[in-house]
Amino acid sequence: MLQEDNIDTISIALTHYLFRNGPVEDMHSDGELSQEDMKTLNKFMVNRIAGLLTTMNKEEWLKLELLLNFYRLFGGNLDKPVADTDEIDMLFSKEF
Repeated sequence: MLQEDNIDTISIALTHYLFRNGPVEDMHSDGELSQEDMKTLNKFMVNRIAGLLTTMNKEEWLKLELLLNFYRLFGGNLDKPVADTDEIDMLFSKEF
């Protein structure tokens, strides 16, 4: 699945799943974000995800480790993540 030919498609799909189809879309539909804001945010997300996937595809694990070690310095005040698999499970159950 993680092949160079699929990175664009995966990046766009993950941007929708992780970012676009949630509070950001609500903010956009409520007029808090303009169409230009959405284009900028979507492009940023797609490019960042494509960068991660490309780095993984090239098996450049040291680069990923350095990236994660750097970003561990931030977000210490965020709530502990809770795995949200509701949509994944729903789509799976519809398919199978």
